[in-house]
Amino acid sequence: MLMYLDHFKINILVGWIRNFDYAKLEHTMNEIPFREDIDSCQFLDSRSVAGIEHLLFSAVNALRAFENGNNISKRLAVEFLLFVSGQRQIKKAISMVGVKPETQNVTVVLLGAEKSSLAATFRKLVQLIGGKTDDNPEMSNKERLDELSRIYEITPSELESMSYSSQGAEALEKLVIERVALLGIRH
Repeated sequence: MLMYLDHFKINILVGWIRNFDYAKLEHTMNEIPFREDIDSCQFLDSRSVAGIEHLLFSAVNALRAFENGNNISKRLAVEFLLFVSGQRQIKKAISMVGVKPETQNVTVVLLGAEKSSLAATFRKLVQLIGGKTDDNPEMSNKERLDELSRIYEITPSELESMSYSSQGAEALEKLVIERVALLGIRH
């Protein structure tokens, strides 16, 4: 998924890779083929991603934090990670949403000026860490929703309160975005 964030004059690419090789990712982390026009690259455990809106909202908030000078981190990729997790502490954010040895599917988020550079970088990352791209990841099975509820500490009563306006994955994504929004307010 590729989208242009007009206000920030930046593109965001979100890609999913199934069954990647963690050892290859760990080995190539410092050798990732960044171009000068790639502003940020972040790898997330796909189990921690509530959906596209979650990632877009996190990216906008991270960019806005830098724009307003109230960012927590010195690096956009880390600021984005903090917003995805809704946490102020980097260590806790990594433990919540970061890639771990047991991670099977990874979500890659790239921010940069040129669409073609983002796409080329994503293709190169897939080559480096292996696995298969997934254009339509499953976002709404019960196991995944339970895992997201656990990660973001969303209670059954919170989900119930959302059920009047949203169902399942949509309600959960709204609650996760609410957590992300709270980090922006506390900034």
